[in-house]
Amino acid sequence: MRKTFKRSLALVLALLMLLTVSPMGFAYEDECPNCHKTVTFVEDQAIPATCSAPGRTKGQRCPNCNYYLNGGKTIPATNHNPQKVAAVTAEHPNNGYVEHYECSDCHKLFLRSEIGSVVSYTPVEEQDVIVYSHDFDTTIADSDITWPKKAGDPATVTLRCKIDGCTETATVKAAVDEGTVKTPATCTTIGKKEFKASVTLKVLVDGTIKDKTYTKTKIEDIPMNEHKFVHHDATKPNCVSDGNIDYYTCETCDKKFVKPENAEKPVETNEDVILHKE
Repeated sequence: MRKTFKRSLALVLALLMLLTVSPMGFAYEDECPNCHKTVTFVEDQAIPATCSAPGRTKGQRCPNCNYYLNGGKTIPATNHNPQKVAAVTAEHPNNGYVEHYECSDCHKLFLRSEIGSVVSYTPVEEQDVIVYSHDFDTTIADSDITWPKKAGDPATVTLRCKIDGCTETATVKAAVDEGTVKTPATCTTIGKKEFKASVTLKVLVDGTIKDKTYTKTKIEDIPMNEHKFVHHDATKPNCVSDGNIDYYTCETCDKKFVKPENAEKPVETNEDVILHKE
């Protein structure tokens, strides 16, 4: 009986030696079944889900490969809780709002639509629910737009009221298209591509709310295409015909090159590659 008790006590002590306390909770050392390394698993606390981000259950995680031995399951994001915001009448110089909805949890804005018995909420930006009381100038200066650095991102546009005595502005986001090629690039000339930024706002015009679109374009260079080289072996001249040095031609523009790495410097004339007959 005493020996059995000692063995049980030894097992308990051995287990306690493996356990350590980490800032995240209890942790223990074991081999990770995913990366097969001996690590000290840490216990991540649960993260509740919100309407703007998913959550995660409590779990034991490998710090080497982030594999969860237990728990760590994703909890889907919860539904938004949209609350009605009544319309506000616009009157210069004060802007108004159309009726819209705001989530009481994350404060994102939505427009409500109803088709039959199906009700849906479309997320929108604040500029989409504002009724602007200003008569913005449709001519946008180059200094009043910031073009995005990454394709797919919006431009930032500053619109200026042209009503006498009003200096109010509105800074809005404008969608940028994929661009339209105006002049294709070749292997000898650069091309030109036009990009258009546009934004449609709700504007008060003669007491009526109307959709008004503002646009701005820019032209960018398209880099020249690379030459398509065709190699021509050197031939020796003889008493009947001329020969030529080793050279290349571009099958697109027909220019001749002594070396393809000197693509920006084609030879001046055919005489530069011809070896005259003896």
